[in-house]
Amino acid sequence: MMRSLLAATALAFAAAIPVSAATISISDGQTFCESLNQNVKRGSFAAADCDAKISNSFDLSNSVARPDDITFEGAGMLTGYVADAAGTNPSKYPDFATVTLISDSIVTFSLIDPTAGFDALFSFGDLDISGTALSAAASTVTFAAAAGTYLFGINATDPTDSITRQSSSYTLQVAAVPLPAGLVLLLTGLGGLAAMRRRSS
Repeated sequence: MMRSLLAATALAFAAAIPVSAATISISDGQTFCESLNQNVKRGSFAAADCDAKISNSFDLSNSVARPDDITFEGAGMLTGYVADAAGTNPSKYPDFATVTLISDSIVTFSLIDPTAGFDALFSFGDLDISGTALSAAASTVTFAAAAGTYLFGINATDPTDSITRQSSSYTLQVAAVPLPAGLVLLLTGLGGLAAMRRRSS
């Protein structure tokens, strides 16, 4: 009896401890794959495409209250997999992460091989693309984001809940903000002037 009571107390105490979110750092040029086994199953990615992963079974948090932490140290890509549970367990299938961009970036989110009828709501902090509905017909959104921290979310149970389970792989790609063409020309011209001055002296 005493042993059962101690076990129950230990279980209750463990349940009260919040599960810590994973912390992921994506180095410049790396690809991090979550849900790798699902990506591979759908034919979107192979294990060799992934520079970084915790394990084949790692999945981003399904809780907006306890998202994982992802830092993009430069250009890089996150791949993932989401599904619509057809109303059976909608809390299980969204992906949420707190994304930190070290520098100003161009961000592109794309659905990869969505099944027929799939749709999802995409959000990235409070930027004006938050709540963007994506589907097979409108599967990509690209936007500029300043260096900082944003809550990223992709929820396949919204805006509509399918009758059968629908799914899609996705990519979240971060690239450096390109230099304006005029700045490139100016730097080239200054370099040419410096070379001419060196030659004449």
